[in-house]
Amino acid sequence: MNLVKSKSQVRKDWELVLLGGVFVSLLAVIAHYHYLLFHTLVEGFSIVVVGIIYVLATRTYKYSGHDYLLFLGIAYPFIATVDFMHAVTYGGICGGMGPNLSTQLWVAARYMEAITLLVAPFFVIKKLKPRWLVWGTYCVATGVLFLMLKAGLFPDCYVAGLGLSRFKVASEIVVCVILMAGVVHLKMRSGRMNNMLFKIMVLSSLLTVLAEFSFTLYNDVYGVMNFVGHLFKLGSFILIYWGIVLRGLEYPFDLVFDKMRSALEIMQENSLKDPLTGLLNRRGFRELAGKELSRGKKENYQVEFLYLDLDNFKEVNDKHGHWMGDKVLKEFASIMMSAVSENDIVARLGGDEFIVVISRAGEQEAVILDAKIKEGLKQSELIDSLTPFTVGYSLGSVLWLPGDTRDLEEVLNEADSLMYENKEKKKYQ
Repeated sequence: MNLVKSKSQVRKDWELVLLGGVFVSLLAVIAHYHYLLFHTLVEGFSIVVVGIIYVLATRTYKYSGHDYLLFLGIAYPFIATVDFMHAVTYGGICGGMGPNLSTQLWVAARYMEAITLLVAPFFVIKKLKPRWLVWGTYCVATGVLFLMLKAGLFPDCYVAGLGLSRFKVASEIVVCVILMAGVVHLKMRSGRMNNMLFKIMVLSSLLTVLAEFSFTLYNDVYGVMNFVGHLFKLGSFILIYWGIVLRGLEYPFDLVFDKMRSALEIMQENSLKDPLTGLLNRRGFRELAGKELSRGKKENYQVEFLYLDLDNFKEVNDKHGHWMGDKVLKEFASIMMSAVSENDIVARLGGDEFIVVISRAGEQEAVILDAKIKEGLKQSELIDSLTPFTVGYSLGSVLWLPGDTRDLEEVLNEADSLMYENKEKKKYQ
């Protein structure tokens, strides 16, 4: 089933790669004939992707609990707002503003994006406080726009007739450094996040670095390197769309089903265990012992059943209380687990009745195990403190051979009968 799903996913991924290639080629043709339309489409695509990420991250958070995606989903819309202003002021779309303002807005948005990608990996392992992030990002974006539009204090980024300012070029380099630091930070947290998401975010960041480097090399807002830089940015957001949006639509629900599957497995495991001692309960014992007998028949080895019932347990409960009785049962279970081998089966069938199944039993295994359990009882401080009663056990042992016609129920009944015979004999000793 997983293999089929994997092949189907690979086919879908290749279809998306092909579709992305067609989309980029179409935009390249548009850029040749109408660069402003190309620029608007690229920026518009990135803004639409950001909007989808916001909806996805915020609406699915209660299912996924993914603070890293929530951080990106909240922070990116503020970046997209500045990018939108960059798009509508680009190349004279809003007459009279000139290329400097558009370039300033671009630089401001890239600083915000780089810092976002640097900080976001903290929330792979930390819990996010969305309200603080919303107000913090709002204040940063508003402050930058105020410095730029109202106070006129934001440095010039494009000088008509000269091209890019030193501040703009230096800023692109600083942004590249911050983005690479973000990649390193993300790598440090990669063990705690989805591997596909990690790879996509790294590739997206690297494409953004290439875009920023390209934007240090043009002198004309319609130039070739400006075009190349926008292609890299487009590729970056196509990756984000593919990894976060398309895969992200599946991720929260996969996570829910994984949690349901894990909960079901825990419930199934708990249904086979005794809650007091942690040993197998009667149901768990029957399931494993039945499989052990089947293996014994197939591989031609013998299995021994030891049925144990505690002596004087009722008196312990009557004198010391049931809480002490529970401690005795847990202590006895611990002693038994210390005495058996890793291939043996140990279970509490109910009350003070226990059973051990010795796999591949030889002539002396039962005798050796009996001696180990008795020695453990002698060394137990808890058992020793229960005077005047001596807590021991009565034992019934049955050896099952590969050609034996008795089923599990018959073997258990025989071991139970032998145990009670031995218990009765003790009364007259």
